Amino acid sequence: MIIFSLCACSVLLLILAARAIWNRAGEKEKEKKAQLQEEVSWEGAPPLDVQLLTVNDYSRPAIAGYWTDIARTCSGSFKMPSDSAGRCIVSVHYYTPWEFCTTNIHNTWGTDAEVKQMEDLYGMMKTNFVDKGIPVIIGEYAASGNDKASCIFFIEKMVKLCSDYGMAPYYWDNGGQLDRNTYEWRTPEYLEAMKRASSGKNYEVTKQ
Repeated sequence: MIIFSLCACSVLLLILAARAIWNRAGEKEKEKKAQLQEEVSWEGAPPLDVQLLTVNDYSRPAIAGYWTDIARTCSGSFKMPSDSAGRCIVSVHYYTPWEFCTTNIHNTWGTDAEVKQMEDLYGMMKTNFVDKGIPVIIGEYAASGNDKASCIFFIEKMVKLCSDYGMAPYYWDNGGQLDRNTYEWRTPEYLEAMKRASSGKNYEVTKQ
């Protein structure tokens, strides 16, 4: 009985400690809410309720798509949970083609086939989710090829599709683009492309 009591007390202490850490994390996230809202808008994404990003708010749960892949998420193998209140958001990533988006193996992007592939995939997200009232987040995307014109075209085309279809895109950056000390973009043309694409203006994105 003594051993059992000691074990039970240890488990209780662990639970209480974990709860305290979790609550403190929530408090810190709330303190950053205003800063997060500014960063989301500044980076060119359409306005989004950043309560999504806090650990103490479960009113708008983000549901990761199957492998966070668009084609798989739009297949019959992925099902959104029952959501009578219409609160759930689906989240996917976009790194297509992988060799261009994440490495410098494929340095250029923008052939007719590549553009059509992007349009088709985002059209699938619109048909399967946006048109059914389910919000969409592109939680990660990037362009890592060495050809600047291709990267700008990729970013602007993708963000323009998101803006036109009512999706919220988030550029993945580990410090390679956005300087965390000065808050300046190392390739400011990327930010300008995002701003143009999310301006709401009706225009055709072309490669320069």
